[in-house]
Amino acid sequence: MSRCNRSGGSRALVWRNWAIAWKIETIEVPSKEEQEKIADFLTAIDKKIEAIAQQIELTEQFKKGLLQKMLV
Repeated sequence: MSRCNRSGGSRALVWRNWAIAWKIETIEVPSKEEQEKIADFLTAIDKKIEAIAQQIELTEQFKKGLLQKMLV
């Protein structure tokens, strides 16, 4: 049996995770200005999604109203 199998694999997994973390030297973070632009963009998308969701809801209500009139 290999050493990994006898230890249940946890020792090998810890070693692998440490080795992966060690390889990461730097993580680049966008400038504050760029982060703000990204946040503004995502906020605009959220607002657009909310507006479309409301439009869908109103259209579904309109459809229900038309179906009720049609069945009367």
